[in-house]
Amino acid sequence: MIRVFWVCVLLLMACGTPPQHQALSRDALYLAPTYNSIQEANPHQDSVYKLNLYGEGLIVLPEEFVSFKNLQWLDLSENYFQSWGDVMRTLGKLPHLEVLHSQYNTIRIVEPEIGQLTQLKELYLDHNRIRRLPSEFAQLKSLKVLHLTNNMLESFPPQIAALAHLEELSIARNQIQNWEEAFNHLKGMPSLHTLDLQGNHLKVLPNSIERLYRLESLNLSKNPRLEWEKVVPSLVLLPKLSYLGLADNQLKYVPVALSKLSYLQEIDLVYNQLSTFPEPLLKMHRLKSIEIFGNQITAIPKEIAQLNNLEQLFMSNNDINELPDQIGKLSKLRTLAIADNQLIGLPSSIGELSNLETLELGHNRIVALPPEIQKLKKLKLLGLEGNPLSEEAREKLIRWLPDTDIRFD
Repeated sequence: MIRVFWVCVLLLMACGTPPQHQALSRDALYLAPTYNSIQEANPHQDSVYKLNLYGEGLIVLPEEFVSFKNLQWLDLSENYFQSWGDVMRTLGKLPHLEVLHSQYNTIRIVEPEIGQLTQLKELYLDHNRIRRLPSEFAQLKSLKVLHLTNNMLESFPPQIAALAHLEELSIARNQIQNWEEAFNHLKGMPSLHTLDLQGNHLKVLPNSIERLYRLESLNLSKNPRLEWEKVVPSLVLLPKLSYLGLADNQLKYVPVALSKLSYLQEIDLVYNQLSTFPEPLLKMHRLKSIEIFGNQITAIPKEIAQLNNLEQLFMSNNDINELPDQIGKLSKLRTLAIADNQLIGLPSSIGELSNLETLELGHNRIVALPPEIQKLKKLKLLGLEGNPLSEEAREKLIRWLPDTDIRFD
């Protein structure tokens, strides 16, 4: 009898424990199917990796929710949960949960139970009513992405500074007052490369911003009180900055010192009060994308040809009446959006833009386009809505660009 017992024990040891499901890689998770209700997911509990419960009107999470042991991506946005503590306790039983969306849930208090979600890598809490975070928030050591846009934070939560692996942080449109203190916390975050501070009533950037030496993307849009002559020297201290958002800041000019941002590749200057094309941009030769629509710019300077790395130029909703011949020198340009201006035509050099894929010319005063446009073999979209093109001009374009989606109306 004893011999039979030990044989069984040895067999169990040889067989081992039942195999555990492994978390999917980021690419595999992207390709995994998304279930859109608990009822749809229930028959496939072991293979549910992504569950979208946005706007389902949920008050509680049902008991069977913990059966989705392999769940990695979850959207609980726009529901009516009575207790977020209970929700967090339930989610804490899901060992692989990495991505959680919980926007538009009128959350006022983030319960301490959130500290149980130690595997979380991405957390989206935008558009709630959060005023503070619990100390347990610092336990989310795996977190890489945190969005807290459109909440009611009055001070920068120091718990965020404990998240050493955080790479992307959005605290746009909150009510933070002491930004000197906020940046003292931020400067201790060595992995941070994306920071969204738009709509926060900023006036200056403290010199401590230079400690964010890995920062690649900074959004300062909708901060019209910023003192730009003081701000730009602080920006120059960021050696890896490649994206800068300055939209909707009532800018009438761009400070010359901005041209010292030698690594900048993308700049957003939409909906300001610029009447001329910003000269400092012409010296920033690494620029790949310029968004400057919604201003009062009347001309594009011929020096635009110096931006030989430019791939996207968005200049719609201005007062431009012609393009310079030098526009054809932008050999890498893929998108040119210049709708809602005062153009009556295009220069023949437009045909030299051999990589152009999108050309938006809607709502101008164009009556015809030059025959050189038929050289644009890669052109996929040509927008011409609201222009007084003759029927003959339309027929020519259809004949010249047979593989292009041409939109007349």
